[in-house]
Amino acid sequence: MHTGINTGLVVTEKLDREKGIHGLTGDTVNVASRLEGISNTGEILVGPDTYRQAEGHFHFEKLKPTKVQGKSEPIRVYKVISAKERPDTIHRLSGLRAELISRKAEMTELRDAVESLREGKGRILSIFGDAGTGKSRLVEEFKSTLDLDMIQWIEGHAYAYAQNITYFPVIDLLSRTFAIEESDPPEKVREKIETEVGRLAGDDAEIISYVGSLYSLSYPEVDEVSPEFWKSRLKESIQVILSSLVQRSPTVIFLEDLHWPSGTALVAKGNMREGFEMIEKAHQSFIREERKYYTALSEYILGKIYSQIAEGASSISPLNIARNIGFLVKTLPFACRKADFHFRKSIEIVKDIGANSLLARTYLDCGLLCKAKKRNEKAREYISKAIEIFEQYEAEIYLKQAKEELSALQ
Repeated sequence: MHTGINTGLVVTEKLDREKGIHGLTGDTVNVASRLEGISNTGEILVGPDTYRQAEGHFHFEKLKPTKVQGKSEPIRVYKVISAKERPDTIHRLSGLRAELISRKAEMTELRDAVESLREGKGRILSIFGDAGTGKSRLVEEFKSTLDLDMIQWIEGHAYAYAQNITYFPVIDLLSRTFAIEESDPPEKVREKIETEVGRLAGDDAEIISYVGSLYSLSYPEVDEVSPEFWKSRLKESIQVILSSLVQRSPTVIFLEDLHWPSGTALVAKGNMREGFEMIEKAHQSFIREERKYYTALSEYILGKIYSQIAEGASSISPLNIARNIGFLVKTLPFACRKADFHFRKSIEIVKDIGANSLLARTYLDCGLLCKAKKRNEKAREYISKAIEIFEQYEAEIYLKQAKEELSALQ
């Protein structure tokens, strides 16, 4: 098999197989065809734009610029070697390397923090700013100045798709530290956690069970404990692990994109008013900037939280009810309508942009909301639509949940 891949603008037209009209034209398609033509059996050759966007995820071999039909100048060609075990996480404009300017003060502060770290004094630093202002570049440049044989670098990331996953930055940090891959089956995840936590915490079964529960692994020690007790013991377990890690050498712990979970984390912790305000602010920003996917995602998150309120405040602890009594009195009568409104808006947008994964989850949660309100026919309709998409994308966990919910409605 010969493969050529190129990235860029294409022109679409009517598809007519009988007349040989394949529906896509343009220089991008032509170059991909030429790359396929010059590739050897089993090779994948890519153009420069594809290379720039994929170099963080794959190892490439740079080949000599090659003359191809239809191009006046030789084109740069790259051969795919293998996927990277750990993809690069710093967002960058690959191939462009301008000098970092106007960041002397920030770099000085970061370097001073490292000097203090060597003396046994820790610091907490926050880097914030609008998108595109160079936050990731600043971190990348700072990291490049460190001797990573002497300074330990531990990182965790939050992502847009993980906004509804509580503790996701902690899970991501532990996964990177313990070399847990997304493709690892549960038994492999369990093995890695028990091995690594055992090495750091001396085979403490309780710590292993609480960390394992973050990955939805079942341990008898935590299956029956209250949510408040679970959070308390989890916090202590993470502290033990981090304390053990930093004993190795001076350590930098880097958490990126924490704005993603911040609003939902506040809601999860019981600070509902502040959490909603933060999510609403981000939502309005996405609308103004016409960022459709993130607009749809924030619509979904708002719908999800309102639906949880609409389905009953019993899941909210008495302490949080007392803390948010004014907010709940104002919100409860309208929560069902608000949830339905936000879910529908999310569906409308994701249908337009083709974000099927989010569409399926929204259908499922719409169905669960209808089920809670005894609108069973509508619930079956939404959940059935979700199942169709989950089956298409082999989303086994969501598919199992959706089928169980649909079966309960029969």
